[in-house]
Amino acid sequence: MSGGTITHTGDLRHRVTFQRTTSTVDDSGFAVNTPTDIATVWAQVQGVKGREFYAASAVGAENDKQVTIRFRTDIDENCVAVINGVSHRIVTVFDETGLRQWLTLICREVVTSE
Repeated sequence: MSGGTITHTGDLRHRVTFQRTTSTVDDSGFAVNTPTDIATVWAQVQGVKGREFYAASAVGAENDKQVTIRFRTDIDENCVAVINGVSHRIVTVFDETGLRQWLTLICREVVTSE
């Protein structure tokens, strides 16, 4: 993997929770979007560097993270990764080797205005 090769499971030392927004209807009949946890997994989390850093810098992203997890089919760009209590939008998901062993995610911190 570019920049984040996993050589053994000890490299997966961060807990990351993945969420997906679900829409429900409240008692007044209004739609309410609520984040729902999909899974909490062990991951390798690194700052984006190298080729990925330059691509991210081109769009002004400074808090991008590269997250590597065991392969799953339920994680995609419609999910949010919560890393150390901070929400990150998943920009891209790819299986770099095509072996369905690891997923590499590029995630961008969600900045909320107060």
